[in-house]
Amino acid sequence: VERDLSNRLEGSGSEAESSYANNVFTDTQTVAVNGVDLQIGKQWVAGDRVAGRELTYRLSYLNRGTDTATNVVITETLPLSTNFGSSTSFNHAWQQSNSGNVIHWTLDSLGPLESGIIELSVLISETVPPGTILTNTVDIGTSNVDMTPRNNRATLSLVVAHEDVDL
Repeated sequence: VERDLSNRLEGSGSEAESSYANNVFTDTQTVAVNGVDLQIGKQWVAGDRVAGRELTYRLSYLNRGTDTATNVVITETLPLSTNFGSSTSFNHAWQQSNSGNVIHWTLDSLGPLESGIIELSVLISETVPPGTILTNTVDIGTSNVDMTPRNNRATLSLVVAHEDVDL
């Protein structure tokens, strides 16, 4: 369960002002309330979106909750027109297993406010025509109850581009 925490500050003086618009400041923060709250994000960070070329994706994960998540699993589902190359995990020692176009990383536990990154490279098949949309999805889960499951999935779509030809 998430809650919004707001602070409102109002200032005033004894003298008249020409504008009161800057006399109020409100800051709202979303905070985790007791439990586990895993979150995952995904972005394309390197490589060309051209058939026969390699792309690098970055998966960013976080436990926003106040409790430790146990038996954490990240599942990356790659488009069928790509081939998995390699991955590097930062901050934690994930165990990796592959099954076709699905990659799983497992971790015994992820503590409160712990985060990290996994970077993975994929090769776009040489037969993929320009204009093809490559969509892949990553999910994060745990054996605990996740207080905010809506942030446990990230999807990224890229359009395969034409290769630039030098004449």
